Amino acid sequence: MRIVLTFFWVLLGFLILYIFSQNVGQTVSVDLLFVQYEQVNLITVTFICLLLGFILGSVFFTIHIIRSKKEKNHLLRQVKSLTNKLAESEKKQQSGQDEESDTDNEPPNHFFPPVK
Repeated sequence: MRIVLTFFWVLLGFLILYIFSQNVGQTVSVDLLFVQYEQVNLITVTFICLLLGFILGSVFFTIHIIRSKKEKNHLLRQVKSLTNKLAESEKKQQSGQDEESDTDNEPPNHFFPPVK
């Protein structure tokens, strides 16, 4: 879905560029921080702004993907660690029940210690 949406926005940008290209004769003055350009075609300014926006969006999206994958891998390692701990505790509990050989079939109470 994101690819379709991105494609839509790129097409919309090129449509705007096409409309501006019909008025190629228009020029503007571009005043940057330390440099000023006079008589720059409007289509050039629009194209450069669109290109910079596309590049910045791609960089931010790539950073988002990398962070998401890193977080996913971290969570998978956490799940694996917790699963291993759970398996170990179940083994210990199973071996403890085999040694005691209780006759009642009540589930163990984890909140209070057993009364003897």
